[in-house]
Formats: sequence, structure tokens, C-alpha cells
Amino acid sequence: MGQTKKIIIRGKTQLSFDSLYFPKYDLPAEDLTMKQKGKLLLG
Repeated sequence: MGQTKKIIIRGKTQLSFDSLYFPKYDLPAEDLTMKQKGKLLLG
């Protein structure tokens, strides 16, 4: 928990996700779908 998760978006951009950055979800960052990540990133 709280460990940094790295994912590749569009095969180019590497972003680090931390489960602590997603307080609205009781899921680790890697368990979120790309659509959910997009909504969270865009606010």
C-alpha cells in the first residue's frame, strides 16, 4: 500500500501512480481502469 506504481500511457508517457493519490477509491492505482485514470487525471 502506498507504493509507487508506474504505467505506460499511449506507449510513450510514463507516469507514476500512487494509491494515496486516489482517495476516492479503495483500490491500488493499478486496479483502476484506464478510463477511471483518465477521469482522475483530468479531474
